[in-house]
Amino acid sequence: MRRLASRVILETKERFHEKIFVAGFHGVGYVGFLTVQHLVKILGAKRIGFVVMDRVPPFVRTRENGIATPYELYTAGELVILLTNVPVPHESMKDFCEAVAKWVCNQGFKEAALVGGLDSKTKKNDEKVGLRVAATRRFLEHKRLEEPLLEEEYYIVGPLAYLLMFFEICNFPALAVLPYASVEYPDPRAATVAIEFFNRYYGLNVNVDELVRKAQELEEGLKQLESLGKKLEESSKRGLPGTYYI
Repeated sequence: MRRLASRVILETKERFHEKIFVAGFHGVGYVGFLTVQHLVKILGAKRIGFVVMDRVPPFVRTRENGIATPYELYTAGELVILLTNVPVPHESMKDFCEAVAKWVCNQGFKEAALVGGLDSKTKKNDEKVGLRVAATRRFLEHKRLEEPLLEEEYYIVGPLAYLLMFFEICNFPALAVLPYASVEYPDPRAATVAIEFFNRYYGLNVNVDELVRKAQELEEGLKQLESLGKKLEESSKRGLPGTYYI
């Protein structure tokens, strides 16, 4: 059997029977990353392990009780959360996701809930729901969702696609939650849509005030940039200097 260059290392002995695996990445609007980062923080999740690879990115940072590594596993209640502190390198993506998916499939997890972003430009004008979902055959055979499925003409790409592919192959129930999001900047407001889905679907009570505040700050900053751009354009039309110095 081919040896995978990525592997899961646990700090403690854990039982994952009937647990829910959660993961999100740095895709459209950073929605997946923002969502899992918020879950880890607000739920006070405990770190239980790591995912390492032969070509792991050489990035760490300090945290209150040690060092934060690129790819970490946390647990809170029935959730086991993969937090990717840095993006997964493209050349290691398939191997990383295959190792994670096989580990999940072999550990007795109940299901997987993945989070990503969906380009807001694909949202129909009359669409009231703020997200779409995608799921493996095994999930759809046993669960009914109120949220609409992602249309067949759209593709999921990146680590989310790899995980869904490997979960489909091993006949494992997995769901991808895809809020509409901006492709131009991180979108914490879209992450609140994902958190609210988790609250409804899994009976959680995760507060989203911090994400809403971040969204408001970002939106205010974008408005200021837009206003400055208009002033520069007007100055240019009047033949005035087009540069503002601070």
